[in-house]
Amino acid sequence: MSSIDRDIIAVTPTIYGDELNVRNKFGLPFLLRDNTTLNERFGIQPGVAPAPNIMPTMRYLVMGNLGHYTVKAADGSDETEALPHSASDAGLYGPIPFVLREVSNDLPAERRGRYALRRQETHDGQNYIAYYARRLNLNEVTVGLQRITKEDGVVTAEPFVPTTENLNPTRPEISNTGTILGSRSALIASAVLTVQLDTDDIIEIMNAHRIRTGSTRSPVISELAMCTGVDREVSSSVGGSGSFNYTEVIACQVNVFISTYRSIGHSADGARFSFDVGSVEPLLGMDDLAGASFLTP
Repeated sequence: MSSIDRDIIAVTPTIYGDELNVRNKFGLPFLLRDNTTLNERFGIQPGVAPAPNIMPTMRYLVMGNLGHYTVKAADGSDETEALPHSASDAGLYGPIPFVLREVSNDLPAERRGRYALRRQETHDGQNYIAYYARRLNLNEVTVGLQRITKEDGVVTAEPFVPTTENLNPTRPEISNTGTILGSRSALIASAVLTVQLDTDDIIEIMNAHRIRTGSTRSPVISELAMCTGVDREVSSSVGGSGSFNYTEVIACQVNVFISTYRSIGHSADGARFSFDVGSVEPLLGMDDLAGASFLTP
């Protein structure tokens, strides 16, 4: 998702992510609030908090299939609309697992590290191991500053490079009459993250859908959530030969919801999702309209 896509894609930051940002700015410890984590939603290490000196980071992705609805276009064809989330939402409408395997055929250790939010489920009388989160590769995240401008419905983006004028701003002239309006431009601290699902990932998602629903049709992913959390080594006796340790996420909170619409069965060779999860700040108004007064530098 590029900066421009923000104009047409439903992106909803959560209040839980906002609180984490505020606490991080002031160097305050993380507070684990009840009814805010996916650990509670799935019954996976619920109520387990990180050490006081550890802050959760955004490095997990979860997905769902109920973040959309269908409407009829004027010609009778189907169109898809995003079903947005509220900033107070702490979970997806319809979470679906990335992996669902029989207990006796759990993921090997080298692939298990890709995933998190692991739990046992029963479907049609058979026990399975489900994984509801996928770890993100943060080594490929690119961060930069951009200026986005909207003119006549067309949005453009260009790099923003601070100058000495930013260090020495000129006081704006603000009239005591008329109306002050916002600018057509905004600045964004752009953080581009790419998630690459390979063929094995697609096969696992397809198999999980068939086990859960009994359907051979393609599952649809229509809601994604970028989550914060902390990795912790835990022990399990389910899915392996005796007890074993693996890395689980604790204090997993949704930081931002993102709408999408992807038929996974049509992505047999893999699927690529790109997101810009930066922050947008509007600029002061620069225009004049019908004699009204606006902010000018």
